[in-house]
Amino acid sequence: MAPTNTEAARGTAVLVFSQSCYFILGYFAVVFLAREFGPAAYGAYGVIMSVLVWLEESGRSAIPFATAKLVAETTADSAALERTAVILNLALYTMLFVLLWLLAPGLSSWFGIADGALLFRIAAIDLPFFGAYTAFRAIHQGYRHFFQLGCSQVIYALTKLVGFLFIIRFGVSVESALLVNVAATIIGLACLFPGIGPGRLFAGSGLRWQGRWLKEVKPLAFAAMPMGTYYFVLGLRGELILWTLQAMSPGAESAVIGVFVAAFNIARAPSMILTTVTTVILPSLSRALAVSGDARSPSLPNVPTMTEAGQPKYKAVGWFGLMAPAGTAAGIVAKLSDAVADAARSPEVTTGLRVQGIEPASSSPQQFAVFIREQLELHKQLVADVDLKLSQ
Repeated sequence: MAPTNTEAARGTAVLVFSQSCYFILGYFAVVFLAREFGPAAYGAYGVIMSVLVWLEESGRSAIPFATAKLVAETTADSAALERTAVILNLALYTMLFVLLWLLAPGLSSWFGIADGALLFRIAAIDLPFFGAYTAFRAIHQGYRHFFQLGCSQVIYALTKLVGFLFIIRFGVSVESALLVNVAATIIGLACLFPGIGPGRLFAGSGLRWQGRWLKEVKPLAFAAMPMGTYYFVLGLRGELILWTLQAMSPGAESAVIGVFVAAFNIARAPSMILTTVTTVILPSLSRALAVSGDARSPSLPNVPTMTEAGQPKYKAVGWFGLMAPAGTAAGIVAKLSDAVADAARSPEVTTGLRVQGIEPASSSPQQFAVFIREQLELHKQLVADVDLKLSQ
C-alpha cells in the first residue's frame, strides 16, 4: 500500500535527519582518527578502506538495488523474493571476502603496506556482514520502512564514532580501527532484524534449488547486473588515483598518502550533500502522476494512464522498433517478426526491459507500418500547432 502524504513527509524527514547524522558522525570519526594516527598510518588505513569500500559499494548497487525495486513493485507476499535476495547477496559478498582474503598478500606487496596481508584480511571480515546489512536495508527500503532505515543508519555511524573514540582512549591501531568498522556493521545489521528477520525469511519449507527458486533468481540477476557493473567500473575509476599514488610512492613518502586521503575525504563533503538530495529527498517527495501509454504499466499498477487522469488528448509514447531495408523478402520479414515476438514474450527479455522502465510489446509488420504512419501524422500536427521550425 502506498504511504499517505503525511507518512511520506515523516519518512522523508527521518531519512534526511539520519543521512545528515550519518555524514556528520562519520566526518567527526574520520577527523578524530586522522589526528590520532598521523599521516603515515592514516594513509595505510585509507588505502585499505578504499579497497574495502570499492568492493562493498559495488555490491550494494547490484542485488540490493534490484531487491528494493522488486519488493516495492510486488503486490503479493514477497517472502520468497526476500529469501532469494538475502542468500544471493550473502553468496556474492562471501565470494568477495574469499577473493580479498586470497589477494591480501599480493595487495600488501603492491601497495607496500607493512603487515598489509593481515590488515587486508581483517578488513575482509566486514564483507559478509555488510552483504547481509545491505540486503536487509534493501528489503526495508522496498517496504518504505523509513524509521527503521534511519535508526539503523544513525546507530551504524554512532557505533563507529564511539568505537574510534574508545580505541583512541585505550590504544589506537589500524587493526583496531578495522575491527570497529566490522562491529558497526554487525550492530547496524541487528537493528534491521525486526520485521524481516530470520524467522520470516526462512520460515516454512525454505528455498527449492529448482523451479520457484530459479524463478526468483532471474529477475534479481537481470536487474542487478547492469547497475552492479556500472558502479563497479565507476568506483574503480574513482580509486585508481589513490592506489596508483600509493603503489608508486616510496616508503619514505608514505605520509603524502595520509594527507591525500584526508584532503580527498574533505573534498567529497559537497558531493555527499548532493547525494542526500538525489537519493533521499527527491525520491521521497516525488511520485508518479500518470503513465503516458494506453494501458497501465505492470511496474506501476497503481499509477493511472493519462486518459484515466483526465488528459485523454495527451499522446506521447517512446518506442523502439526493428526495421529491414526496403525490398527485403516477405519470408525474411516474417521470420524476423516471429523471432522478435518470441523474444518479447520471454521472461528473460521481459524482466530485463521492465527493470529499465520499458514495457515489451510486439506486432505484425502490417500493424507496425500503420503505427508508424499514425505517429508521423501525430507529430506532423504537433509541429504545425506550435509552429516549430528548424533554425538555419
